[in-house]
Amino acid sequence: MYPIIFGVTITTSAILIMYTFLDKKYRYNKSIGSIEKIETIADVINYLKKIESEEHSTENMTERIYSILQENPLSEESLIKLSKLHKTYAKHNGIEGYAINMLWSCIVSVNITNITTVNDMN
Repeated sequence: MYPIIFGVTITTSAILIMYTFLDKKYRYNKSIGSIEKIETIADVINYLKKIESEEHSTENMTERIYSILQENPLSEESLIKLSKLHKTYAKHNGIEGYAINMLWSCIVSVNITNITTVNDMN
């Protein structure tokens, strides 16, 4: 169920910890309550930090994001915002690219699962 995002979880902790201490522009810990409220790449990074702090680990981060997305499907407006962020930052080698690719891969996985489920019902 999670083949797309399996490899992403391996280095999550090290990258988030490294950038938390080294990159001052992401030290502002604006509390993002839901994926729907994400507006900027800093919001994506802070949301992942929030998930990591709640889990006290990054091992289950993708599963947690996946279940959040299953329980709270994103609006079309939110998908468009996140898609624009993905187009802008997906090829970045730093924390920005890593964060948006992790979130976007979870979104894609949930949507593929939902489409497959709907097709199986027909």
